[in-house]
Amino acid sequence: MGYHKEVYCKDYMDTKRCQYGKNCNFAHGLKELRGSAKDLIMYAEHGPYPEHSPKFYVSTAHIEAAIKNEVTDMRSLIDKTIAWSKFGRVATAPCITAVSFSDLKGYCKNVLKGLILRWEEAIQNGAIVVSRGTLNTSDRAGHIWVGYYSDRALKDSGLEYVDADPETWTRLMAVNATSIYSIIDTVLLSSASTNRPVVDNDDVPANATAVYTGDLKGWCRTQAQGGYCWFHIEYAAAKGVLLRGGGYPKEWVGYLEIHRQGKRTAPVPLNLQPVSGAEGQGSSSAAFAPSEQPPGLHFINHVSTASEGRSQAASQPAGPATPEGPPPGFTGAPSA
Repeated sequence: MGYHKEVYCKDYMDTKRCQYGKNCNFAHGLKELRGSAKDLIMYAEHGPYPEHSPKFYVSTAHIEAAIKNEVTDMRSLIDKTIAWSKFGRVATAPCITAVSFSDLKGYCKNVLKGLILRWEEAIQNGAIVVSRGTLNTSDRAGHIWVGYYSDRALKDSGLEYVDADPETWTRLMAVNATSIYSIIDTVLLSSASTNRPVVDNDDVPANATAVYTGDLKGWCRTQAQGGYCWFHIEYAAAKGVLLRGGGYPKEWVGYLEIHRQGKRTAPVPLNLQPVSGAEGQGSSSAAFAPSEQPPGLHFINHVSTASEGRSQAASQPAGPATPEGPPPGFTGAPSA
């Protein structure tokens, strides 16, 4: 067989039984999976799938499409999607290569023969990172990017939780904003934070480095200079890569030294409910209310500038259109 052990066995994946046993030509689980596209197929959906009836299985057609297009893992999938999409690469931290999530799904549908992947599992395993730490349907999928760290040494920097336009990223790098923790350090050293130390909040751990959320927002607003700089505080806290507590007007955000080492603490539940009144004026909950979403994706290159992209676009259906401006209800330049 041409694709020995490169596709999961349907019977085994459904029932954990197979009449052919070890002689089966198909893989009985990840340990038996082989082939050049293994690191991609390992995240493929198989068996019952909530949004597809009756079931979805990886087939040799998916393997052939992946090999033909030189897609062997999540990184190459993102790279190929960037070249295929008419929008191209999304503006992120210089160390992250990313593409719109809607374009990524479009590439799997149109080029990889409808391949369905388990995105959340890939995120948990560190194969990919996303701009808000989640790909739940409650988020605006058209304004979420999926990417990977070009430099694996920076994978614990948390910069996927910062959205900014290209000019603002240049300014952030100039002030050594190489991680969300160095950003907090920089804010802490600013005059506003020095005059307002976070020492009167009982819920701040004694060994934590923390700043008031309002000071962080103000610093981001200063760096934006008419562009945008958005710090996804709640998503970072929900993933346990930051600490967050307090209430308006003394809401704070911070970190422990173990966070810099890539370790996580207990996640803080997401609270993205809309708020009103004076309490909402300074809280990060207000910043993430449905009526005031972060800005739309900003693309830094277009397929017309890449010969590979032009050739692929000519032979493949165009990627799904992704909103380039801010979503409805958003006004002004966000700050954090």
